Amino acid sequence: MLAAGLAVASIETTKHIGVRRERTDQIAQAQGRSSEKRAAQSEEANIRAANAQEDAVDLAVLQLFLGVFGLAGLGMTVYYARHASITAVRAFESIERPHVYIEGVRKFSFHKEDRWSDHVLPYRIRNHGKTPAIVRDIRVWLGHADGAPPEPGAPYATYPVQIGSVLPCDEPIEVFHRTFELTAFDALFESEPSFVPGETLYFRAVIKYAGPFSGRHETSVCWAQNEEERALVQYGGARYNYNK
Repeated sequence: MLAAGLAVASIETTKHIGVRRERTDQIAQAQGRSSEKRAAQSEEANIRAANAQEDAVDLAVLQLFLGVFGLAGLGMTVYYARHASITAVRAFESIERPHVYIEGVRKFSFHKEDRWSDHVLPYRIRNHGKTPAIVRDIRVWLGHADGAPPEPGAPYATYPVQIGSVLPCDEPIEVFHRTFELTAFDALFESEPSFVPGETLYFRAVIKYAGPFSGRHETSVCWAQNEEERALVQYGGARYNYNK
């Protein structure tokens, strides 16, 4: 019986050892699975961190491009706004500006006043614009010349328009340009000066002026005496005759 008891005890001990070994294997497997899980979780965390860093970099690059494009857009907006403003100002200046013309240049006449009488060339200086004109410079010349007309000089002291004169809108200023600047007269023609052989009688004028909202305007005219018509006709085309 003792032997039978020992045999039974041996069998039970063997069973317990087998159970303990099985449990140990299960624990080892469980620990292995837990370690793999932690490794997987760690790797997943690393991947997420790397993705987050890449997303942050992409977002920073996107924000940089958006900032650059935003600045470019702002610059274009400022440019077009400034361009539109300049265009509007120029359009306003082109409308609300003076336009000075010299009119009625044609024939000489004999003008008589209390203190003097002389041959004169009558004409008018008129501002056809919407704002007054302030004369910045004025040059006039009436005389004979051999070839092209010379550049005009300062007007004589009694000339009705001088530097600083203000020309109101649509109020003509009558000018009787005295002919004492001429070099020769025809005694047979009381109403007009003589023709000098080989020379041409010219009337030349340049007026530079400004308006209240604009500046650097200029009017130029040139007239030459025509022997057939016995009068002055426009000479030189756009080179001498313009309004800008």
